[in-house]
Amino acid sequence: VNLYAATKKAFQDILQFYIEARGLRAITLKLYDTYGANDPRPKLINLLQRAAETGEALALSPGEQKADFVHVDDVVNAYRIAAERLLGGQVAGHEGYGVYTGRPLTIRRLVALMEEKLGRKLNVTWGGRPYRDREVMAPYYGLPTLPGWKPKHALEDSLPC
Repeated sequence: VNLYAATKKAFQDILQFYIEARGLRAITLKLYDTYGANDPRPKLINLLQRAAETGEALALSPGEQKADFVHVDDVVNAYRIAAERLLGGQVAGHEGYGVYTGRPLTIRRLVALMEEKLGRKLNVTWGGRPYRDREVMAPYYGLPTLPGWKPKHALEDSLPC
């Protein structure tokens, strides 16, 4: 457990208190790996894009971990639908949903997709950095997706390179 995970858990406990004590209605959306234009975060897709632009070398893990990449426009749509459910009185208490495509791919496959789209190889070193302690090797799909929501952007069609 790290501080980030602990604060998320603490917020869920506080939320549950207000649901029970005050009748608050809420929807929790668990976001998976997000991507899209103008994202300033040092996330993998952005690092790969920068490496493609500059030619710099990028040391990666062995690349067998899987991720489920969701386009930011699909995330925004999930929040819109969740807000409509809350404002429309369709929620009693607390509901939790995952915002994911259900189509995970390995980091190696992500790099291959970018290379296909670019028409050239990226300067990556597989195994140049070890897996992190307690590395998540595959997404956990323990929550259903939000009713009325489905992703519209396929990673293969919307990579920013």
